[in-house]
Amino acid sequence: MAAIGHFALFHLPAIAVTSTLLSLYLTNVRWDHPSIEALNALQFAAKAHEAFIIICLTDILLHRIRYGLLVENGILLGFLSSAFHLGSPIQYLLSEELRAAILHSTGKRVFHAITGVMIILIALLCIAASPLSAIVMIPRQGWWRVDFDFDYYTGVWYFHGNLYEMDLGSSQYASLKADQNRGQVSQGALLENVFPVVTLARMGETTSVPILNVTYDNYRSWGRPISLAMDTYYTPIAIATCAMNPIVEALLLLSTKGYLEGSAEWVIKSERKAANSTAATKWKQPLLAVECSQSELPLGTQSASFNFKYLPITETIHIDIEQHPSLKDLLKEVGKSAGPLGYRFLNLRHALGLPISADILFVSTVDEAADGARIYPPQPNFNLCLISAQWTEADVWAEGSKSSAILSHLGFALNDLNNLRDASWETDLIRMQDGWLIDIGFPPQIQSNRSSYQQIMDMSFDNVFGLDKDYLAISLALHITDAIAQLGSSTSVFDGTVYGDLDSQNDPNIQHIALKFLYAYEFQNSYAIPIAFAILILHILITLIHLGIVLLSKHPWQGSNWTTFEQLLVLALRSTAPHELGTVGGGVASSATWRRTAMVRAVGDERQLQIILKDSQGSSDQSQEMGEANGQ
Repeated sequence: MAAIGHFALFHLPAIAVTSTLLSLYLTNVRWDHPSIEALNALQFAAKAHEAFIIICLTDILLHRIRYGLLVENGILLGFLSSAFHLGSPIQYLLSEELRAAILHSTGKRVFHAITGVMIILIALLCIAASPLSAIVMIPRQGWWRVDFDFDYYTGVWYFHGNLYEMDLGSSQYASLKADQNRGQVSQGALLENVFPVVTLARMGETTSVPILNVTYDNYRSWGRPISLAMDTYYTPIAIATCAMNPIVEALLLLSTKGYLEGSAEWVIKSERKAANSTAATKWKQPLLAVECSQSELPLGTQSASFNFKYLPITETIHIDIEQHPSLKDLLKEVGKSAGPLGYRFLNLRHALGLPISADILFVSTVDEAADGARIYPPQPNFNLCLISAQWTEADVWAEGSKSSAILSHLGFALNDLNNLRDASWETDLIRMQDGWLIDIGFPPQIQSNRSSYQQIMDMSFDNVFGLDKDYLAISLALHITDAIAQLGSSTSVFDGTVYGDLDSQNDPNIQHIALKFLYAYEFQNSYAIPIAFAILILHILITLIHLGIVLLSKHPWQGSNWTTFEQLLVLALRSTAPHELGTVGGGVASSATWRRTAMVRAVGDERQLQIILKDSQGSSDQSQEMGEANGQ
């Protein structure tokens, strides 16, 4: 019973705290908006947990040392003080006494070798106790999933249509449907709004590449901004991405209904669940890059050269006018006045084997003038824009508690231009056919017979400098990304009624989950917490093994004597000093001293308990003295 009581006092508190914390993580306990005082109290609780662990491990090591002092083999002198250093064991781990004892225990008695391993293991556990307790005691703050059945309120949503088209033609554009009377902003007004974006883009010449969320919508994709990163320093490049419109439509409905109102901070996240599958994955969305380069046609030549830097094409591209009859015909219109001439799709992906999605060549006539007097006749000016697009995974969500905008997050920084060097830009490209590019040039709300590309040229033209290549790159990136995002449609099934088209066998499910910003005890998305618990459970196993040894061994309980440094000091003062330790320094500078074996024995007629030291051969000068004394 004494051993059980001792276990409950010294070992049970640490085990109880660790077990309680483990149960909190296994049941995914959430804590909504704890007070600062509560979080501060947890730091003290973590410190108390650390103290319980150290007390427990100290008691285990003290029991081992007391047991060694009483058994026949004794314990190495270098191990004797180990338990009293566990509060700050680093200095002891580096000490000469431990090193000498460890080296002497190797290959010697099994008891000494096991004791040495125990000392090192327990010392490391005591060092780790503080950070481990803090890691598991204090809950993590973040976005955590909460149970909410959206299907009950809005039905089951599906994505209808071919998912992640890799070859865009006229048939894909035919699926884009828009109501002419929805009050959308005109194409001209949208393009006017691009000018402030170009101004901000040029700020990147002296700072970092800026990222903006831009509203550009030809198809009534309310609440869906296009994320845009730009660089105009060398050759202008614009990188754009946005969530797919069918995903946006479903999220907008859920986020504006107020199902989760009352929660301080929450989001609704959209995930894809394939047909006949229970696993949810991220949606993909278009990631598009447009890089434009400007050139002129020198007099007497039929070739223009364009330099590119950021796309996988880091070379000079030469366009021979003779090889492109449509371009040659366009150049015949170069007249005496400056202005935009037109544009052509040269299809360089096939003509030159370039790893791109599409290309557009804009042609204009510039009026070279100085001091108001024309010094050259009007000259043709070229702007070649290369377009690369691919599908990329993204988290898509709505922050209903803050705004109605649908946001997305990629697994990398959009303004990191080094991503354009990835090999996937050459192998996983979305191919855009001329028919599709022509179709998206006439979006539903366009209010003239001039295409979007012609209006872009009109907006960006300057008599002297020609077309603004920065404006071209940004406008094309916004316009084409907006069009790709319209692919497919969303369909809901509510109470058995299908609202829209649906192929239930193949259409993936649009799954919605609710996330709240709170504190939680969760294993999810953490490596440190499982490792911390693995080490803390190791401590529990060591404790239970110790209890089993105490209860089942031949010497089940050795009492609680010599549990403090002071008690061992008094025992040492009552013992006869061995001559081999010397008179100066007590032999502490010699590693041989720490390799000696210490044991407690009753000596003399009075059977007084003393510490006896023996060398590696088992002899002791103390025993000889005591024998002579007994003989007198």
